[in-house]
Amino acid sequence: MDRQARFNLPHCAALDTQARAGKRTSPLLNSTPRVAWPQYGPPRTPAKPFSTRSLETYATSGPRIALRFYAGWGIDEAMVDAPGLVPHLEAVAVPMGSVFSTSQQPESPEFFVWAIRDALDAPLQRIQMVKGWIDEAGQTHEKVVDIACADGLQVDPATGRCPDNGASVDLASCQFSTGSGATELKTLWRDPDYAPDQSAFYYVRVLMNPTCRWSSYDAIRLGREPDPSVPATIQERAWSSPIWSGD
Repeated sequence: MDRQARFNLPHCAALDTQARAGKRTSPLLNSTPRVAWPQYGPPRTPAKPFSTRSLETYATSGPRIALRFYAGWGIDEAMVDAPGLVPHLEAVAVPMGSVFSTSQQPESPEFFVWAIRDALDAPLQRIQMVKGWIDEAGQTHEKVVDIACADGLQVDPATGRCPDNGASVDLASCQFSTGSGATELKTLWRDPDYAPDQSAFYYVRVLMNPTCRWSSYDAIRLGREPDPSVPATIQERAWSSPIWSGD
């Protein structure tokens, strides 16, 4: 895989070892894949071992979603679909897990998010931005907004949410719908409420179309109706490390 043409290969840990087609059959078998993108530079030596302290990291609820998240001033929108996108981002922005200085920056930075679906699981539905901040009185706040929608849908400015894309699940077979959702979601977002003197953090969530909860798979195997006391479906997801702002 060409580094410039795609993502670079991440390092994965704590992966669910069950067969992908069967999903998880018990909550005891659940695990949270954690992914780290390697930094490129001088070769590592025994004195400088591989360490997640120097890497971009994110996690998922199970599926192998690929995710990158950057923030900075000077991200060129014309580079978003260019082969040299990743080197450009590395040159002008900071990745998830980093801090950027807001001094003398009156305008919001650009936040770039790029997600690719797990080829063996349901398509992607939306990307959400989660912002937390501290106000002048020292109170903490958090806000969640959708920033990218699948199927050509647009975020409703009144609600900050994507419209329903109609994705569904056949509970008799746990087959998810394939006519909606995205293989890839990519967006460049700016914070409309950005304040340069505000201490804040930003992280992103990538939500898939609905799929069966493990209990619904068990119901099929046991020839029973899904347990009505719990949701029959869930939305698997990936979530990034934060990017912090402030001085």
